[in-house]
Amino acid sequence: MAYTVRYGVPTRFAAGTTLSFKIAQVQQFPVSESWVYKLHLLGRTSKTVTATTSGTDYLFALAAADSTGLLPGTYRWYIRATKALESYQVGSGTMEIVLEASVADNTDSRSWAEKMLAAVESLLYGNGTIADVESYQIHGRQLVKMSRDELMTWRNKLRMEMMMERNGGRLSPIEIGFKRA
Repeated sequence: MAYTVRYGVPTRFAAGTTLSFKIAQVQQFPVSESWVYKLHLLGRTSKTVTATTSGTDYLFALAAADSTGLLPGTYRWYIRATKALESYQVGSGTMEIVLEASVADNTDSRSWAEKMLAAVESLLYGNGTIADVESYQIHGRQLVKMSRDELMTWRNKLRMEMMMERNGGRLSPIEIGFKRA
């Protein structure tokens, strides 16, 4: 059974598998004029894939072995058409890179913000590893913990950082509605 290559850049892709898709030529940068199309993936790691031509389409293929180095997270992608000294962006967007279960090891692939958020929330829920007091002193050594308000502030900052990680460095749009009183 043959694999059918789909049109369009996927929004989700598993590292360690083959990435394959095609796009139609952009009218201003046709195959017949020898434009070279390249996909640039920018995130926790980066990768560039040069397309081959297939009729009037451009075919992008990244081998499974070449995609194993992509770390999970949200990546910005850009497709550029280049010829001689000219280079134009013909597309952009975001793609989520995830770990493919059969090639993943036991490494914790969460970002620093995700790990810290889990730790802060554990303290807020009372499941931390330190007794539930703000400070104490034993034999001249003192330990001072963050207050509940400080932990809440950190939790909000970490949530914001995670939101930005998942949205390619941007905050999610906030919808505002108005109604008559």
